Amino acid sequence: MSRNGSENVHRLHDELADAMINNVTVKRNNGDLSKTLDKIKEIKERYQNISLDDRTRFANQTYAFANQFDAMLELAMIIVKGALLRNEFRGAHYKPEFPERDDENWLKTTIAQYDPKSGEPKISYLPVDLRHLKPIPRDYSHAKKVKPHLENIPSNIKLPI
Repeated sequence: MSRNGSENVHRLHDELADAMINNVTVKRNNGDLSKTLDKIKEIKERYQNISLDDRTRFANQTYAFANQFDAMLELAMIIVKGALLRNEFRGAHYKPEFPERDDENWLKTTIAQYDPKSGEPKISYLPVDLRHLKPIPRDYSHAKKVKPHLENIPSNIKLPI
């Protein structure tokens, strides 16, 4: 409650939102993702100097927002760093410079852990469990309804599809 810095946490939030909306939506490129990661680091530094204009002790929304904003910065950094490392066309997110879906290298679950030494998330990967559902090759330029085929399901289990 005693923060008396020169930064307004709501303005920092607006800057974060602008960077994420402009550079980290469906169409992405590594140059803008790198700039956005740098911007998040800059905002994180500036966050250390926020002021809290509202000093009330009851139902102080500025205080609650300021406490949550640090976690927002961490999540934004995870999203951007994960996107920066994933060079492929996945349909929901794509990079025009990587026009092909690349299941061999990127059909993985992304894991993020905080690394206190670097102040950034450490990204690692786990394989996706494909025992029951194999990936279907897709042409993302043409929408087509595809019924999945489940494998290795015991015959006594009836599924609703």
